Amino acid sequence: SRTSFIYTNKLYDTTAPTDRKSTTIIRGVAFSTDGTRMFMGDENTRTIFQFDLTTPWDIQSRVYNGVSFLLTNIAASLTSNITFSHDGKYFFSMKTDTMFLYRVDLSTAWDLSTASYKGVFVDLGAKVSLADVNSETQVQFNFNSENPGTKMFFILGNFNMYEVDFITPYDLPNAVYGGVTKNLRTVTGRASGNFIGFTFNAAGNRIILTDTTNNDIMQINMSVAYSVGSTFTSVATSFANGVISSETAFRGIYLKQDETKIYVVGATLYSIYELNIPANWTSPFNFYYAANFVKFYHVTNNNGAGSSSHFSLDGKTLFLIIGIGFVFQFDLRIPWDISSMVYANKFLDYSSFQTGSNGIYVSSDGIVTGK
Repeated sequence: SRTSFIYTNKLYDTTAPTDRKSTTIIRGVAFSTDGTRMFMGDENTRTIFQFDLTTPWDIQSRVYNGVSFLLTNIAASLTSNITFSHDGKYFFSMKTDTMFLYRVDLSTAWDLSTASYKGVFVDLGAKVSLADVNSETQVQFNFNSENPGTKMFFILGNFNMYEVDFITPYDLPNAVYGGVTKNLRTVTGRASGNFIGFTFNAAGNRIILTDTTNNDIMQINMSVAYSVGSTFTSVATSFANGVISSETAFRGIYLKQDETKIYVVGATLYSIYELNIPANWTSPFNFYYAANFVKFYHVTNNNGAGSSSHFSLDGKTLFLIIGIGFVFQFDLRIPWDISSMVYANKFLDYSSFQTGSNGIYVSSDGIVTGK
């Protein structure tokens, strides 16, 4: 008899694991409110990618579900540093060169496969009487107030913060500007500060920002919650980029509303990092990094060709030789399904005693042997 093999069209690309797209300019990260879905925005492809998290809020448990949204379907030069509404029925993206802000509607909350652009936008520059200037920031809303979505906050020129009001939540064309603004460079004393990502704490009286000039995460306290017209006080201590090895460019940011975790995009290594937050924290200086991250391009930092692989007996783990002297470990969210693979951020460097291997075998007790 003869056995027939059928190609299932399932594959995994260690260089570009997300739909084989070159996601080399990651800017944004967002989550559903229950933490079961993660969204990653890439500037190179102008695409928002959707992932399911098999363990809520654990970015290592992600599975790319094949769903994405192409921002160029709306306009060119839209930032992938997006923000969702509190109920997941809208997301928002700014055109970086004209400061037009666009709203995309989702007929099913938190599901990009149901997303459609219905012509809703606002010219933020015209609204606040500011000439066009490059602006890459995300926008934010008063999520935890009595009427969420009735206030919107945004940064133009990457350092001037504004606030507008809505009678109907998220009704962009009818935004009302009260003339109040804050120069964040003046507030922070950072003359060249470049604030790309920002978010509010649950109480709405702290702003947490990424500064791409100083490469850190900093904080501004507000005397009145969700009020740009209130007194802003800059906090001296920050989360320095050096805490995360080799990462020098923080961008988009997302705070879990129970204030136990914060997620930040690192543009240098095409990654999203998960930071833990202790109880009674007072500034980003208190955040700590437990080495939990997801890399979306060249995931193994090794450009060599794969020469051999071996699965665990349960099909949940794959060991792969890539290049000369390295074995990398991948986890499969769905056993034996390589399209569900994610890099486990674990590897063995045996190059000091072996210059190359053409085969690998994993014994039943889990001991890895190269040959």
